[in-house]
Amino acid sequence: MAVRASIEVEEPVLSGQPFRVAVVVDTTSARTIRGVTLLLRGFASLVPRSEQGDKDHRTFGSWTASLAETTRLEPGARRFEGTLLVPGDAPPTGEGVMDVHYALDARLKLEFPWVFDVTASRRITVARAAQAERPAPRPVTVSSTVSAVGRARWHVTWQEEGRRAGLALEGRQMGLHGTLAGAVDARVEPRGNGVEARLSWDSFGIGLSIRPRGLLRGSVSLDAVDPAFGKRFVARGHDPAQVLAALDRDLRAALLAFESVELDDGGAEVRSTTSARDPEALRGLLAELEVLAEAAVAAERGLLAPSWVVPSMEDAWRAFAAETTGRLRAGRMAVTGALVDGDRIDVETRCDGRGRPEATRLTLILDPPADRMAQLLESAGADLRRSVQDRDRACRVEVRAADVVLELAGVTADPAVLRAPMAEMARLARRLRGDTSRGPYR
Repeated sequence: MAVRASIEVEEPVLSGQPFRVAVVVDTTSARTIRGVTLLLRGFASLVPRSEQGDKDHRTFGSWTASLAETTRLEPGARRFEGTLLVPGDAPPTGEGVMDVHYALDARLKLEFPWVFDVTASRRITVARAAQAERPAPRPVTVSSTVSAVGRARWHVTWQEEGRRAGLALEGRQMGLHGTLAGAVDARVEPRGNGVEARLSWDSFGIGLSIRPRGLLRGSVSLDAVDPAFGKRFVARGHDPAQVLAALDRDLRAALLAFESVELDDGGAEVRSTTSARDPEALRGLLAELEVLAEAAVAAERGLLAPSWVVPSMEDAWRAFAAETTGRLRAGRMAVTGALVDGDRIDVETRCDGRGRPEATRLTLILDPPADRMAQLLESAGADLRRSVQDRDRACRVEVRAADVVLELAGVTADPAVLRAPMAEMARLARRLRGDTSRGPYR
């Protein structure tokens, strides 16, 4: 199986004017990708021509665009198009006392995080757009010049420290965005004289809540596990055993590193008095965020199954995950990304507000969204309902342009018993895409 990517763009690109970019992906086999992104960077050499040796090119600008999220690719070539903009005040490509060049990188995130992503790179030529009329001279005071220099240095500090951590500056705004630990979405912004960060990840599904210690009671006792942690934080969740399993040594240490932090099932918020203008302080904070992201990912993978899950049920869900190359999320009794008849399906146990199981939900994501809803809207879910009538005659079926959802009442001891409705969902997905060449089973 091979997959290649290439970049198409018309040159020269004019600063201050949006331009179109296309990424062409060619694959020899059907596959699911997790996204297509573009990164455009501007570089300037900081070594004069008179000096010998290689020039030290520093990044002065970084601009990103997302062309696609999770998408199913069939064999052959497919184009993903988007728009980028080089700011009007950006320097044009050129050589001289200072060399300036621009690099455009495309990244195709493959389905499995442990497989190397597919990338493509090319240099592009940037020119200045012709001005119809030269603007009138504008007086500039010394104080405004100093202020502009200060903002520029601050901008460079965030850009360079973000790049060290694998995060990109969002356009010309003072904020960093990217992925930490391969699975955690991170946003970092200055707040007053300090810094604020938000990390987001796939839900633990255990009702986890970790807050600074206050007057509230009813939390899971941490005195026997980590008294120092228990003095600063209170922890809650549906199942005390799951809460204690999530709060392993690494996650506790990562949380203790911050002045102010709150964490829940789906992410964490961090607030710090670290100076947003101090490169070393910002670098240290970003390193601590990476440690927290890694600890959260590891904690989710190490979660125990809920107390209402018997050993035979857990074994059956693990076997199903292995057979379908899906991932078992034991904490919430779910298998994500199960491969069934060419499509990826999530199977999850739905719980009420107290963590008690009440339903089983199957979700097949349609990406890109289907365009045949008008023809299939009335009858699209009939066959799917019939496939589970012996299990739940009142099942909930939703057929939408973006996904197909089937929800059944009660707990499922073994998801393998739902292979028939899963196959029917995959068949329905093909109908919505206009492909009727294959039946529901292979």
